[in-house]
Amino acid sequence: MPLKSGDTFLTPTTSSGTEHLWIIITDPDADGKAVGVNVTTRQTYSELTVIVNAGEHPFVNHESVINYRDARIIDVKAVEAAIAFKPRNFVCKSHSPCSPVFLKKVQDGMLKSKNVEKAIKKRCSDEWEKKNAAAADPPKK
Repeated sequence: MPLKSGDTFLTPTTSSGTEHLWIIITDPDADGKAVGVNVTTRQTYSELTVIVNAGEHPFVNHESVINYRDARIIDVKAVEAAIAFKPRNFVCKSHSPCSPVFLKKVQDGMLKSKNVEKAIKKRCSDEWEKKNAAAADPPKK
């Protein structure tokens, strides 16, 4: 099943790093690319735009934050292939999707964060504006 906005997966942020929960916050475009952010344990230096409490997602069992500085364009097809392949040299596995309320919290934080690359923030803003406009003005039958 294709990954979409609100879906999550576990993988390290670097080749030798700890597994993090990644959240896809936009639907994939025609090229299969989407914006993703990761959840990381709250530290004294963490950005506090969105604090994630234990239980807001089944993976989160202690206070964490969304790491907007590490937001990136993700090749969703490559992630799907890695999940299906189950590589032995690194972890990449699907996890429970976000609730609509939690996804909205993370998306709103994307637009508020001062640590997101401008191009990524614009991509998100443009997609969500189009979605909201379409929802407000459904096609006539």
